[in-house]
Amino acid sequence: MGKSTKSLICKKMMSEQICNQTVGGQSTLSFLEMS
Repeated sequence: MGKSTKSLICKKMMSEQICNQTVGGQSTLSFLEMS
């Protein structure tokens, strides 16, 4: 659940820097590819 929520946030932000901070340093591309 947590990853799904963060993935949505990443997609909504559409910003690699913000996304990276949101997921705590996780790979941005990995989240974008998962969706």
